[in-house]
Amino acid sequence: MQLRRLVGYYFGKNTRSGFDLNSAPVGELTDLIYSNAKPNGDGTCALAHPDIDETNFETLRSIKAAHPNLHLLLSVGGAPPSTFFSKIASSEGLRVKFAESCIDLALKNGFDGLDIDWEYPVNDGIPGSAIHSEDRYNFVSLLKTTRDVLDRRMGRKHGLLTAATTAYWNHLPDLALSEIARYLDWFNVMSWLWPAGSPCSHSRTSRLTFSDAVTRKVSRVEAKEARRASASRPSTGSLPLRSWGRTPAGRWGATACPFS
Repeated sequence: MQLRRLVGYYFGKNTRSGFDLNSAPVGELTDLIYSNAKPNGDGTCALAHPDIDETNFETLRSIKAAHPNLHLLLSVGGAPPSTFFSKIASSEGLRVKFAESCIDLALKNGFDGLDIDWEYPVNDGIPGSAIHSEDRYNFVSLLKTTRDVLDRRMGRKHGLLTAATTAYWNHLPDLALSEIARYLDWFNVMSWLWPAGSPCSHSRTSRLTFSDAVTRKVSRVEAKEARRASASRPSTGSLPLRSWGRTPAGRWGATACPFS
């Protein structure tokens, strides 16, 4: 099977650790997602790390000039900058303001589109947090508005719109996947992340083992939801794989358990 896309992901704060963005293997990529911007409570979009993002954007423009077929996407959200997504998605006025502001930020800095990283609709991803059941379809409305504004702003050039979504089975029913798929170019299924203190286990964004009745159930639920989404728009899936997780000390870094 031919690989249609090879998507890379760069977290802007990595630059503070001395990583040179120019050393990223962009020549092998079709798309590069840069994280991150964040939504504000008034619906506007802002850079999460302005002290380093502007410098990184200059580097990305140079990279784009050298690799004109590379697509650049600006990721909006993540954890914890997803605080205001539920509020924004619930209001038509804020949805439009969000779309206009985020697309403004992306286009003026040379990006080809947006990746929406809402962590997470309905349950906020935090045990015991309030349930916002209306998020399920408000997220669809948010993506529709963003797609409409992006198409209008881009004219004849197609603007890219993707979403980072969990692979955790309990959370999949919170996403109206077949409806979401109508407005996305592809999903970025978060298939990483090991929790602190249990480095050989996995969390809501990963599903790495299939060894018992629970994970067999997980597999069936995931497959059902994936079929619903692909029935709406085939070939919309991207599976990010990263050797990245929390060590027992709670630090981000290399995985702390062996793979076999």
